[in-house]
Amino acid sequence: MSVHGNNPSQNTGEKTFTKSSNSVNESDSEWESDGEELIHVELTGIFQDELKRNPDIQIKFIGIESEHPIVQLGNQVFEGEHSQTLGTSVIFTKKSGTDPTSANLDPVFQRPIGDSLEYLCRSDSKLLCKRVFLNAKS
Repeated sequence: MSVHGNNPSQNTGEKTFTKSSNSVNESDSEWESDGEELIHVELTGIFQDELKRNPDIQIKFIGIESEHPIVQLGNQVFEGEHSQTLGTSVIFTKKSGTDPTSANLDPVFQRPIGDSLEYLCRSDSKLLCKRVFLNAKS
């Protein structure tokens, strides 16, 4: 299973993660799908600056379908809770191969349009995660 995250939005601590699950063992019926599953994750708590700037940070999900899944982002740990969104979250991705030519001008202001976006998916739920600190067992 590989998990990839996009850049976090400013000051909100939100990241959207894509979880790709590929079957490794034919007898493992839980991971026989070759599809992707998008998970809208909202992280709250104290972040280290390098986590916000590093799109290639290692992310681990433990018990993603449980009542309180655990998310490890680099060396920080978060405990989650599934929640319904207020309305629908619409997730876009940067469109690859966009060319800032004259055909790509804003029709109103006649200036080049920035990054083009394309629809990726929609969601009415998200995983709310709060930072937790682990203590050694005595």
